[in-house]
Amino acid sequence: MIAHERHRLLLRRLEETGSIEFRGLGDELGVAAMTIWRDLRLLERQGLLRRVRGGAIRADRAQEPEFRQKEGRALAEKRRIAAAAARLFARPGDVILLEGGTTVAELLPHLPHRGLTVMTNSLPILSRAQALGRGWQIHCSGGVLSPVSGNFVGPEAVRFFQGKYAATFFMSATGLDPQSGALTDPNPVEIEVKRAMARAAQRVVLLLDSGKLGLRSVQQVLPLRDIDTLLTDRAISPADRRRIARHGPKVRIC
Repeated sequence: MIAHERHRLLLRRLEETGSIEFRGLGDELGVAAMTIWRDLRLLERQGLLRRVRGGAIRADRAQEPEFRQKEGRALAEKRRIAAAAARLFARPGDVILLEGGTTVAELLPHLPHRGLTVMTNSLPILSRAQALGRGWQIHCSGGVLSPVSGNFVGPEAVRFFQGKYAATFFMSATGLDPQSGALTDPNPVEIEVKRAMARAAQRVVLLLDSGKLGLRSVQQVLPLRDIDTLLTDRAISPADRRRIARHGPKVRIC
């Protein structure tokens, strides 16, 4: 098993169980114990776990802020971006996919009141959608509930979106480097679900306030060529707008 696959398996197990034991991991993955030790040390340096006696536990939550911690940041910009996204890309009769970002959550009040099918892997999104009391059909994936993000993750969540067909996937991310085009997030198991949602949609719309431009996290979510449209705020520089557009997405200023 190559290093990338080992790292993904180790992080998935941490997400599902909260801890992993060092004993027996080498035999299970077909590598030497020293290789597993180096894997855990590398992942700890990246802030994805914390080594303890006999194994590893989940990383400090500061690496992946909770939904409640993030929702107040750049709130005015998020609301403008979300309102524009709903106006431009959501129509009665659509099937839409919403991941668990706080900017995506701001879409909900602006969506059509009737004739919409909403699919999500996010408990906060699900709760807000239900509380609005609109005539939507609402579907939520199963899976393992992340205590940090409130999103369902893991193989069951990925399988839920396989074979689905939606008009638009509305998503956000932790950071976007305009120069390299790297759209990144900290958690590989969250990323796997986002990728499954993107594959199920005819169009991918990225909602990202300009404060996230220039930030980089641990792992790429999607290549920018797979993003149809980026919606951001007026603080984006003309140079960054051109750089991002060169990677593929249309850039709209809200």
